[in-house]
Amino acid sequence: MRTATFILVLSSALLTRGATAEPNIETLAAAVSSIDELPTKAQLLLLGADAEGRALLELANDDKRSAYTRMRAVSFLAWFDSQKSRDGLVRLLEDERSPVEELRIQALRSLARLEGSYGRARLERYLRGPSVPLRLAAERAMAATAAVRAE
Repeated sequence: MRTATFILVLSSALLTRGATAEPNIETLAAAVSSIDELPTKAQLLLLGADAEGRALLELANDDKRSAYTRMRAVSFLAWFDSQKSRDGLVRLLEDERSPVEELRIQALRSLARLEGSYGRARLERYLRGPSVPLRLAAERAMAATAAVRAE
């Protein structure tokens, strides 16, 4: 049933996408929010994401959206390498007042994927931070970065 719903969302977006040049944030939100479905970058672009990640950042920063939708939007930003997405991820990561710490963890993970070994200084800073979940995320990201370099 979930797959059928996702296919309906995708096909509906494809049919209506040509009628408007503006991204359809609600269709994108439905795809991002889907459970047990992992849309590809190409599908996200068809559904209203833009190459710089602005629409995903809009979802990530919309506190009226569910925490799940916001976290998924942040995680998908790892596929959208632009200065806009990186800056947005840094803002989300550094927002210590965020009531959803998982947003910060996802931002750290996405930044680590985008920056690779160039982001080691940031990861090292979070390895020493007060948040245990962020320290663990930084540790995992450091290990992943080291594994990529070893390949």
